[in-house]
Amino acid sequence: MQTPSLTVLRYPGQVPPFVEAALERLYGSLYSSLAHLRTYGGLDGASTYAAWRGDTLVSVLLFRQRGPEIQVINEGIRLQSDEMEAFAHHIFGNIKSARRIHFHAVMAEPPPTLLPTLRFDCTEDIVVTLPGSVEDYLARLGKSTRKNIRQNLSRAQRTLPGFRHEVQAGSAVSPQVIMDIIGFNHARMAGKSRVSALDHQASENLIALIRERGVVGLTKTDDRLCGGTLACRIGQDMYSLVNAHDPAYDAFGMGTLCCYLMMMASIHAHDQRFHLMGGQFGAKQMFLGERLPQVHLVRYRSHLDLARHAGGVARLALRAALYRTRSWLADQPHLRHQTRVSRTVTRVLPPLRQMVRGLKARTTVN
Repeated sequence: MQTPSLTVLRYPGQVPPFVEAALERLYGSLYSSLAHLRTYGGLDGASTYAAWRGDTLVSVLLFRQRGPEIQVINEGIRLQSDEMEAFAHHIFGNIKSARRIHFHAVMAEPPPTLLPTLRFDCTEDIVVTLPGSVEDYLARLGKSTRKNIRQNLSRAQRTLPGFRHEVQAGSAVSPQVIMDIIGFNHARMAGKSRVSALDHQASENLIALIRERGVVGLTKTDDRLCGGTLACRIGQDMYSLVNAHDPAYDAFGMGTLCCYLMMMASIHAHDQRFHLMGGQFGAKQMFLGERLPQVHLVRYRSHLDLARHAGGVARLALRAALYRTRSWLADQPHLRHQTRVSRTVTRVLPPLRQMVRGLKARTTVN
C-alpha cells in the first residue's frame, strides 16, 4: 500500500491556535512548548510549518528567517529523517532567499539526501526512564544509593517535625516560595564559589513559566521550607528545572531527597520520563539518568552555500569542541578509574572551567 503524500501548509508570521496542543502531542518537549517560548521570547517573528499525512497532523515546526538563514525554533525534540527532508524540500522550494536551515538542540540523524548537511554536538539532556512503581525504581538503584536514600529519609522523618513532601501546581504557589527555592540555589552555588545562572531576569522568567505551566515539589517541616523542585510537566515528561535546598539541612542529604521525592511523585502521576537536564552527569547517574546527546544540524541548499558559510561553520565547530571539553571536564571527578592525565586535570579543573566558560561567552552562532 502506498504511503499517502504530505499536505503542507505554511503560516508566515503566524502561530495558529492548533499548534500549542500539537507540539506537545508530537514532541513532548518543554523547549518546544508555547509556554516556554512565550516566556523566553522565542515566538518573536515566528512562522509555522505544518504537515498532514491524510487526516493526521505529523509535523509542526516553528521557524523564523533572518536573511539567508532559516532557524527552526523547536528544540529538545526527536526529528525523523523524513520529517527534516520534507521541511527542507518545502523551504528551499518555496523561499528562494533561504540558503541554509539550522536545527538546534535536536535528536536526529542526518537524512539520506544530496543536500549538504553538517552536524555538531551542542548540548545534552539527562533522562530517567520511569518504571511503573516506586518499588521497581528502588530495585534498579545501586545498593549504596538505595541505602543512603533510605537512611536519610528515615532520619529526616524521625528528626524533623512534620517532615513531608507536597506537589502543587505552580499557579497555586506564591512567587515568594519560588524565590525561596531560587535563593537556595544561589546559596549552593555561592558555597562552591560560583555564581548562579539564575540572575534577576532569569529568575523572573522562571517564575513566570512555573506560574503558567509548572509544578512545584515542596519538602517541608511543620514550620519551615527545607527545599524544593521547580518543574514543568509536558505530556508524560517531567522536566526538573531547579532542585535546591536550605544549606541548614545538608546533613540530611536534602538535595538528593528533594530530587528523589519529586521523582517518586512523578512515578505516582504515571509520568514516563524524568528530565534531570544537562550537566553533572556523574552525580545524576546514581538516579539512573541516561545522557541523550543533542546536536545542531545545518542543511544547505547547495555545496556553494556551504562554502560561503565557512565562518559560521568554524564558529559552530568551536562551540562543539568547547561543549565536548566541558562535558569531559565535568565527568572526570566522577570516574571510578581515572587515568594519570584525568587525575592531573581534575586538580586543575577550576581554572580550566573558567577558561572554557570565557571562550564560550565569546563565541556566537551565525
